[in-house]
Amino acid sequence: MKKMYLFALEDERNAYLSGLKEPVHGEGSFFVDGPNAYGITGVGKVFTAMNTERFLATFKPDLVINIGVAGGINRTTNDWIVVDETLFYDVDVTAFNYQWGQYPKAPATFKASKNSIERLINHPPKDKSIHSGWVATGDRFLTDVSPLERIEKEVLAVDMELASIALVCEHHEVPWISIKTISDTVGTPSQIDDFDRWVKEGLRKLAPWIEGALN
Repeated sequence: MKKMYLFALEDERNAYLSGLKEPVHGEGSFFVDGPNAYGITGVGKVFTAMNTERFLATFKPDLVINIGVAGGINRTTNDWIVVDETLFYDVDVTAFNYQWGQYPKAPATFKASKNSIERLINHPPKDKSIHSGWVATGDRFLTDVSPLERIEKEVLAVDMELASIALVCEHHEVPWISIKTISDTVGTPSQIDDFDRWVKEGLRKLAPWIEGALN
């Protein structure tokens, strides 16, 4: 199976690769190592959609795996989340009878690969609890939860990329999965400091579990 790993930041990719048993080496925003490819989407919905489209056309993967940090909603740093579904929290075309978060001619929500979710849940890491649920995407580094008030689902975390990755993948009928580690808790005084620390620490610890479950 050809797998394409997508990260928002180079620091995220480097931290993840440092946690692997077998070394992976490459440079630039996108590189291929054997059956796998590793890409950096950049931050935010536009860069993410643009680069995901480009990487899909170049590599043609069987599965896209998004790995990164997210801001927790009533979650503590270093919690791990397997994403069931994602949506945009800052898209509003409701005046034309679309759902909150839905672009015209696009689904209102995006569902991760059921098979990949089962493989991750059925192979939990030692001494670590795994949460599963919704992650919402928007073009803001949230420091309060008020932008999420229109969402009816219970959101576990927020990021700035995932729903864009999911939209492009589903448009091209490529299955996707996302695993997030909570780098910061939205609205807490230590949020910025926590983010800087857990970008590296959290992703390094995720690597052995993800590789073991999905390979």
